[in-house]
Amino acid sequence: MTAKKFLGTTVLVVAAVSTGLALSRKPWDIYQKQKQAAVEQRQEMVESEARRAELLRQEAEVRSSVGRERLARKAGFVKPGEEPASE
Repeated sequence: MTAKKFLGTTVLVVAAVSTGLALSRKPWDIYQKQKQAAVEQRQEMVESEARRAELLRQEAEVRSSVGRERLARKAGFVKPGEEPASE
C-alpha cells in the first residue's frame, strides 16, 4: 500500500468515525434526559408513598376511640367534670 492510499484511507476512516460520533450525540442527550426524569419520578413516588403511609396512620388514629380522645384532648376538650391540666 502506498503512502497516498494509506493517507486517503485514514482520512476516510477518521471522517466516518467523526460523522458517527456527531450523529450519535442527540440520542445520548435524549437518553440522559430520560434517565434524569426517571430518577425524579422515582423520588416523587417514594415521597408520595411516605405521605400515603402517614395519612393512613392518621386515619387509623382518627378511627380508633383512643386516637379520637387523644386528638380531642390535644385540641383542648375535657370530659365533663374534669379540670383542664395547667402547664
